Formats: sequence, structure tokens, C-alpha cells
Amino acid sequence: MEAMMHKYFKTREGVILIWQVTESKEELFQQLDGQTIDLLEYEKLKNERRQVEYLGTRIALKNLLNKKIDFFHTSEGKPYLEDESYQISISHSQQWIAVIAHPNLTVGIDIECFQPKILKLYERFLNEEELRCFGDEKNIRKLTLIWSAKEVIYKIIGSEAVNFSHQIQVLPFKLKESGEIRTLHIPSEKIFRLHYNQTNDYVLVYGAVEKTHKEKIEK
Repeated sequence: MEAMMHKYFKTREGVILIWQVTESKEELFQQLDGQTIDLLEYEKLKNERRQVEYLGTRIALKNLLNKKIDFFHTSEGKPYLEDESYQISISHSQQWIAVIAHPNLTVGIDIECFQPKILKLYERFLNEEELRCFGDEKNIRKLTLIWSAKEVIYKIIGSEAVNFSHQIQVLPFKLKESGEIRTLHIPSEKIFRLHYNQTNDYVLVYGAVEKTHKEKIEK
């Protein structure tokens, strides 16, 4: 575990593992170490990157929880453990994989590498107020963080947050190396307080909520 682990930490939101996967598929199979996988499902993945992600997420979760795991996906694509011992969320971007788990809270995590192409996409996922607040800066790091925060909200809420520009709004914030970002789910008027860390390679956003989360935006 020590050889493959890039970073592991505990927060109120759960336990988190971040891993930069540099291993080959053959090396990843060795790291499964008794962890079973669905070979038929794996072999359907013709893209090598997807195969690496498939193996890597299972290894990461196994190491994070220190046990063999079986996980599946709901109709909305949300991962869940067969034994329901933890709530989990998974993300990957280029070589990076991030996983989070909590025994009770609903969790979400997203890792995104910084890429200039977001400057061509941000108008699709920001609403008018966000465009006024963030659009003129054309700050790749800030825009990537906003996208990542919206991904986390979608992973927590599901289909009621599928439209990033109409259903989710990131409230104004000052970009730091790490901090908190407040994100409004517009239909319910609930505010979710997410946490983020950024490095030279990526931004990581994560959060966890009770199912009865009721915090509302201040009028």
C-alpha cells in the first residue's frame, strides 16, 4: 500500500486516498492481491486508459478501506459497495485517481487536472451571475475548481443537479491553495460547503452531507 499511495488523509467528510497511477496494467493486476474483478466487464473496455482506471479504482478502494470490496453503480452512475458498509465516491483525471468513503454521510469527490480547454467550455456550465463574477478573469485554476465543485454536488445529489448552469451555482470566493467553497443547489436553495486543495497538477474537491441537510442561502 505504501508504494502506491500518493496521499491519504482523514477529514470530517471521510477518508480520502489520492493516487498518481504510473503502473502498467500488469503491475496493477499484481496489486489486486486477491481482490476479484469482473473480467467480462473489464474486457469490454477496449481503451487502455479505461482499463487502468477500472483496475486503479478497485485497488484504491481496497487499500483505503483495508478490505476486499465489490462495488456497483446505480442507474445514475453513482458507485456503491455491495455490503453498504461505506458511502463512496470516485474520480479520475489523466493519471490521477481519488476516492472517498464515509460510513454514514453521503459523499462526493472530484479531481481535475488543469487544462487550457476549459477556457472554451466555461460558458456552458456557468450561469449568468457566475459569468459576471468569474468569466472575465479567464482563470484556468478558478474555472477548473468551479467545474469540480459542480461535479461534487452532482455526485452528492444526483439527477436533481444534472444541469450545471441552471441547477448549481458557486458563490463568490477568493482562490487559495486550499479552502472552502460554498455551492448553491438552486431548486432547493440549499448551500453545500465543500472543501478543496490544489497542487501544480490538479484541484481536488470533496464534500459530505447528511441526507436531511437543510442549510439555506442567507437572504
